[in-house]
Amino acid sequence: KMKANLGIVEMKGTSGTAQNLSGSWFVNKTISSLINSNTTGIIVAPTPADTLLISSALLYGATNSIINTNSNLTLLSRDTATARFGPLGIGNDITGQVIIERYMPARKSWRLLAAPVSNTSSPLVSASWREGGATPSGYGTRITGPASFVGMDEYTQRASLKYYDGLTNKYIDVSNTNTTKIGNTNTGYYVFVRGDRSVAVNGAAGATILRIKGDIQKGTQVVNVLAGKFASLGNPYPSGINLTTAVKSNISNTYYAWNPNSLGSYNVGAFENYTFDGTNYVKVPGGTIRNTIQSGEAIFIQSNGAAGSVTINETDKVGGVTTPVSKIAATAKGGFKNATLKVNMYTKDVDGSTYLADGVLMNFDNKYSSSTDNDDVRKMANAGDNFAIKNEANLLIVERRPFPKVADTIRFNLANTRVNPYRFEIDPSSLDAFNLSPLLQDKFLGTETPISLDSVTNYNFEITPDVASKDADRFTIVFKRITPMRFIKINAVRNEDKTASITWFTENENNVNTYTIEHSKDGINFTQMGSQIPTANNNGNPYYNLIDATPFDGNNWYRIKATPINGSATKYSEVAKISAKEIKSLASTTVYPNPVKGGKINVSFVSELLGKYQLTITNMAGQTIYTELMELKTNNFKKTIELGGVVAGNYLLDVKDEAGKAKKIPFIIQ
Repeated sequence: KMKANLGIVEMKGTSGTAQNLSGSWFVNKTISSLINSNTTGIIVAPTPADTLLISSALLYGATNSIINTNSNLTLLSRDTATARFGPLGIGNDITGQVIIERYMPARKSWRLLAAPVSNTSSPLVSASWREGGATPSGYGTRITGPASFVGMDEYTQRASLKYYDGLTNKYIDVSNTNTTKIGNTNTGYYVFVRGDRSVAVNGAAGATILRIKGDIQKGTQVVNVLAGKFASLGNPYPSGINLTTAVKSNISNTYYAWNPNSLGSYNVGAFENYTFDGTNYVKVPGGTIRNTIQSGEAIFIQSNGAAGSVTINETDKVGGVTTPVSKIAATAKGGFKNATLKVNMYTKDVDGSTYLADGVLMNFDNKYSSSTDNDDVRKMANAGDNFAIKNEANLLIVERRPFPKVADTIRFNLANTRVNPYRFEIDPSSLDAFNLSPLLQDKFLGTETPISLDSVTNYNFEITPDVASKDADRFTIVFKRITPMRFIKINAVRNEDKTASITWFTENENNVNTYTIEHSKDGINFTQMGSQIPTANNNGNPYYNLIDATPFDGNNWYRIKATPINGSATKYSEVAKISAKEIKSLASTTVYPNPVKGGKINVSFVSELLGKYQLTITNMAGQTIYTELMELKTNNFKKTIELGGVVAGNYLLDVKDEAGKAKKIPFIIQ
């Protein structure tokens, strides 16, 4: 037997007759990749015991090539990869049925799946995902539902298999697995997977493989979407497809994917939105790129008001190893080139860890409308926390609107929140050109917090037992043309004498009643350690310094709070940190030894600014006896000056830096 489970087998027969191929010729009946370059074709052995298994790819290497599977070919799916069927070229075809597998990791959760077999050969649910009622280890899953349903494995109050109906905007339960076909109409199926056929409703989660047998879906496929509706699009091919190359008509530039690994409110998965930024589909919230719809995966799309469609061609198939369905493909972080405001909402899990709960994205350009239209992306609610933009009566996850103007307001909508700490991460891009100041208004606390236009602004808030804290309209962003005081920089450094120096700079100082210096030993809990009265409360740009005589031996964090005069929102500086290991070396320039003997002078530079220095030595009569322009290139440097036969007496070394600042050092020559 040949070993090809890690290799490629290419059939290149030129005799004018088809070549035979049997699984029994290979170790474990497995080929990693099979390429058909025989223009007459290949025939898989008709004996069921000789079923050929493909673990990576089934491809064509020539035009007019045909594969006859004799219904004895399987595209494998395991935890490392799912085999794919490559593009059909000119004259290429495949006849006979194929077993198509889909690996499911061990996790009890909903999956949104596709079944890429043709309508004419679609198998029954019972014969496929229920394995005909048998319990082969590692295959199939239990389909459950109410007692009135037919062909169920166990009773559950709700169905574990359903599909979406765009006309009624509802999920339709599969109530009879013995009569319902799976794989037709390029739709997606929402199925709750607990494990293989041995895993009961209350059993421990296990990995499994769902498989169907039928004619591979091939050729151009069209998925239609009703006017103003969502539609479930099942990937029609047993291959990944590139959604950016698919042809779309009246379809929003967004899609929703189901992530079974997401927590959701019941830890059984959640929807994720990906919106097109002109080049890639970017996750909102999150910012990762995901252009590929995986083999065996279904997604949700929506029309742009009028009826729409997505046309998928063989050329949209993508190469490479296909990630197993229900596993998240590795993605790269996306960037935004246009005016953008991204708001992510984080919260804490029961174990105290922080996770991304939801988020929204706003794109600004005058080509967009301020009303909800085809450029906006409607919100598909999560089972857990929900955060959305509210425009008129519509909830959006992506809003595209004109460039901001004074008094423009972005209204947010909170839903399904819990008594818990939360945090907004507000990330702007290319918004600083509009000379406007966006302010986050918190109706519950009655505060306004300036949003930075060049860096991330984090805003912590809590949902408390007070019902007003979870009001849907608690938060808004308003754009104002004001020039607020802002902190430019805060520094903290531990001095050689074990004290700490805290310095901060402000710009356009106005409306400041007092500055409060706050100190922390953990970076979270701060207490007041001093105060400072503003000195330039007339739009000046002052600098302040404060000494902490007793900093902690370990890490120290400092921040400055600016309390306004008129009762508006309190402002905080960034946080500056020093550690126990940070020691500020005092700059010094000295002559040694002093008195000098033999006319040889050593000048020591410690922690001085690097750059050019003018050295000048004068005697008691004020006469210059030595001058030199030198460049200091290191923080610790010794300069030796040979004066030769000078008379004994008092002398003065003048050291002047590039800014003109001078140090005068007297010394004696003996």
